[in-house]
Amino acid sequence: MPDLQFSPAPGTHLVVGAGRVGSAVATVLADAGVNVVLASRSGDGPADTRITRVRADASSIESLVSGAPTSAVIYNCVNPAYTNWTTDWPPIAQAFIDYAERTGAVLATVSNL
Repeated sequence: MPDLQFSPAPGTHLVVGAGRVGSAVATVLADAGVNVVLASRSGDGPADTRITRVRADASSIESLVSGAPTSAVIYNCVNPAYTNWTTDWPPIAQAFIDYAERTGAVLATVSNL
């Protein structure tokens, strides 16, 4: 496998979702030396002193801003149950868009489809 170089934007990076994908993204960012905030409903995530873990509701702009008032990038790593997509995704998507607009953050969405 080729050696991939990763040079993230300076500033705080907000990763939302502490499952396998969100935890991996947060760890890669921490390895790259950036300030990482990992937000989840539970406040869980990797036990890594380089990662700040916070509780936040992905469907609430105010909750996201409370967890990270500013960021260079916000990573959408949440994945509601497929049976709940029609109800859960619209407010989550809106909160991410609102956060990016309010803070000027780049919105990066991870997808499994």
